[in-house]
Amino acid sequence: MSSPNYSIACLQLGLVAVLLLGGGQTSAGMPDPTAPPAQVQPAQLNSTSAPQLQALLVSGQRRVAVIDAVLLQEGQSSDRVRVLAIGADTVDVVELNTGRQLQLQLPATRTVKEQSKP
Repeated sequence: MSSPNYSIACLQLGLVAVLLLGGGQTSAGMPDPTAPPAQVQPAQLNSTSAPQLQALLVSGQRRVAVIDAVLLQEGQSSDRVRVLAIGADTVDVVELNTGRQLQLQLPATRTVKEQSKP
């Protein structure tokens, strides 16, 4: 009869071998799970469409906005806009081609209130 430590060591060695050898499968056909999805590309923008605010991060001193798939901080510019100010739920920008100032907001989100159970 073998000791429990010997059995665990054999099991661990077997798992390492399976991981290293790929379990008989090659990784050639498998996508890299850490790679961004292929469809995540900067949006094809119509020059007449308004800039789109896609995400906001306001945390302590850090304020970051994603506008038309470009990560921007206050004072930075993309090819379409310059960020003037980032608030809790809005971003003030100026369009570079028109000089027009805009206040962008995130698309409406729905808040679900959790109900207490009886």
